[in-house]
Amino acid sequence: MTRAAAAAALSLALAACGAEQGYPPSYELNFMQACQAQGASSAVCACAWARVEGEVPRRDLDALGHLPAAERPAHPLQLRLEAFGVQCAAEHGRRP
Repeated sequence: MTRAAAAAALSLALAACGAEQGYPPSYELNFMQACQAQGASSAVCACAWARVEGEVPRRDLDALGHLPAAERPAHPLQLRLEAFGVQCAAEHGRRP
């Protein structure tokens, strides 16, 4: 997943605010739509989402989404999200 794809997915996912714990279905839907809109397969996007959901506390993802756009690309969590996309693409035989 490219930085642009990850940023778009995060922006869309964060547009649906809800409870502090866990992720509501709207986050996954928005993430999947944004990810696939960037050209990733549904398998790669589902893999990346599973990692986000399993490894990233929602409060951390929300905090990233509230940063100014110029600060997000170098943020450690943004880099971690990009790594999820790259790893999932490698696992599914596709480029991020």
